[in-house]
Amino acid sequence: VALHGRSVTLYEKAFPLSEQCSKKAHDQFLADLASILPSNTTPLIVSDAGFKVPWYKSVEKLGWYWLSRVRGKVQYADLGAENWKPISNLHDMSSSHSKTLGYKRLTKSNPISCQILLYKSRSKGRKNQRSTRTHCHHPSPKIYSASAKEPWILATNLPVEIRTPKQLVNIYSKRMQIEETFRDLKSPAYGLGLRHSRTSSSERFDIMLLIALMLQLTCWLAGVHAQK
Repeated sequence: VALHGRSVTLYEKAFPLSEQCSKKAHDQFLADLASILPSNTTPLIVSDAGFKVPWYKSVEKLGWYWLSRVRGKVQYADLGAENWKPISNLHDMSSSHSKTLGYKRLTKSNPISCQILLYKSRSKGRKNQRSTRTHCHHPSPKIYSASAKEPWILATNLPVEIRTPKQLVNIYSKRMQIEETFRDLKSPAYGLGLRHSRTSSSERFDIMLLIALMLQLTCWLAGVHAQK
């Protein structure tokens, strides 16, 4: 849950590398999450472009909503048509004013009907601050820069009348807060240093995640108390 520049973890679980990005792991995670949420809630699951149509359909089976970025070689088509085109064709239609294209179909091999939105943020003029002597040729700044400059193509099963395009873009923009929390968790310089863990056991990693979560909540509550 996004909150004050960071995210508060409701549920977190490690899976074996062999189950990475698998439908089995996704379905288990969603089932576990459903078991701890109040039965009268209908969450909106916000995910990045790494999650695909099988994930969207699993979320829908629970009666929930989803909002996700779409990138890469994904194709789209009008409802009731077979005029499949690369999703990247929509980049030129995007602007700093968010807008909806209404309902389309995504992915030719496993189609799903959803609302498509477009948005392109204004350039923030940021420059690479990496040292010119160390790691100056590391590819990650170029990769992150290309991703940041690429227009957002968002897909969601939320009905058009529930949220405006601007509201949905604002909701998706908060997803970055979980990345900040990941840094708090993994970074040896700015966080708890979980990156240095050498365990290969998902069960043991779950225990470390629980300990880290308790530490993060303690620090967060201490900060809230100090502000008062």
